[in-house]
Amino acid sequence: QENSVGTLLSNHYADCIAPCIDNCPAGVDVHEYIALASAGEFTEAIRLIKETNPFPLSLGRICVRNCEIACRRNFVDEPVAINAVKRYLADEDNKHLWTPVTKKPNYKKIAIIGGGPSGLTCAYYLTLEGYSATIFEKLPELGGMLKYGIPEYRLPKKILDIEIKWMTDLGIDVKTGMELGKDFSIDDLKNKGYESVFLAVGAHKATGMRLDGEDRIDGIIKGIDFLREKQNNKMSKLKGTVIVVGGGNTAVDCARTSLRWGADKVIIVYRRSIKEMPAHPDEVEAAEKEGIEILFLSNPVSIIEKESRLTGVECIKMKLEEAEPGERARPVPIQGSEFILNCDYMIAAIGQQVDTSFIDKNKDCKLE
Repeated sequence: QENSVGTLLSNHYADCIAPCIDNCPAGVDVHEYIALASAGEFTEAIRLIKETNPFPLSLGRICVRNCEIACRRNFVDEPVAINAVKRYLADEDNKHLWTPVTKKPNYKKIAIIGGGPSGLTCAYYLTLEGYSATIFEKLPELGGMLKYGIPEYRLPKKILDIEIKWMTDLGIDVKTGMELGKDFSIDDLKNKGYESVFLAVGAHKATGMRLDGEDRIDGIIKGIDFLREKQNNKMSKLKGTVIVVGGGNTAVDCARTSLRWGADKVIIVYRRSIKEMPAHPDEVEAAEKEGIEILFLSNPVSIIEKESRLTGVECIKMKLEEAEPGERARPVPIQGSEFILNCDYMIAAIGQQVDTSFIDKNKDCKLE
């Protein structure tokens, strides 16, 4: 018993990770940067944040704040306003941007496929270590989902562009309009002297609803495509009633963007209850305040059309069955509860996946 206690105590420090840090996807040292901010050491605080997260200016506006969910202050009253502090630090830093010191160049070339948050983060940290990083991005501008998937009202693109320029000014080479499998291959990169390739292509392929006619009927749009085309100014103005299918942040973003883009009425159709809805509660509340209706425990089952143009959606009511521990309740249809929603557009925002079609065009590349 004495040996066991001694062993536990000897390794006790290793177990003392603050819950806010442990719950942060980037593992940012929340505890320390809050302490630095409290002491007025703003530059040191932002330097510490950027050791693991180079996007505090952008994420301070859109972060889902997992750290605050785990904050132990919840046991007393309410969590520390961690994200608000991060945003303040980043806004202060934006007045005179802190610039990191990079190591001596080692002249090793690394290719990064994709210029979204993952690709930019990889390029940033490689550059700090002295590597020569080149980003290949198929879209016109860098930013990925931050640029093309998050609406302007949530993340102003001038804010994002500041952070992207701050990173690329360190010496990151950028090639836009370059698509893997179309404009170049993995072999091409190897032949040009790139020693490693980091794939950061993102999940830009929308998941279908598996409804008959969804790919041919006019008026049906995939959620992430809608947000991207809106950002590229290629989306025509909406009108009438828009149905958005899904319960995540993309669905809520599509709904609120539709309202701003001409829709007279927007209805979110979600097959579970608000308790299971994965969208951030703040975004759901904002959507409802803007007049967006949410139909819970409902799911589309067929499309109604006239001359290949969407006129409505047949839905069915759902009930939730008990799930395994740690899983969301499973929705099942209630037979005979079908109902019709008339609409002019339907946006499917039920999920996204990685488009791996580039694999077929690279003979030496395969998925494992």
